[in-house]
Amino acid sequence: LYSTPSDFLRLLQVLLSRGAPLLTPESCARMLSNAIGALRVPKMDPATFGSEPIDLYPGLEKTHSLAAMRLEEDHPGGRRAGTAFWAGIQNTHWWADPTSGLAGVFMTQTLPFAEAPVLAAMDRFEKAAYARFS
Repeated sequence: LYSTPSDFLRLLQVLLSRGAPLLTPESCARMLSNAIGALRVPKMDPATFGSEPIDLYPGLEKTHSLAAMRLEEDHPGGRRAGTAFWAGIQNTHWWADPTSGLAGVFMTQTLPFAEAPVLAAMDRFEKAAYARFS
């Protein structure tokens, strides 16, 4: 996918507005709800990504919706349970948190994916957004 931070923010606004004006509220809810039941997202194999083992939000339960990965628990100081999120291989991350009404886009063009300094910077960005806006 080729896109811009502005494009991602427009998509996230649609998700936070429960689909308006592009989707019905029911379609949006179905898109963001847990689609894999009791299964949980495990730590990801580094051979696939050429990096260290990847465990986004370690210790928190994660599932998948039809649109993205999602948190099943609150992240202290940040995302709430039910938040949808995804990332691209060059550390382009987004999240949409319907509970708090917050969304964010954090984009870099770096490798390897999920490198510790990038994840730490993203965590600081997220916590600053929640501290300021929630």
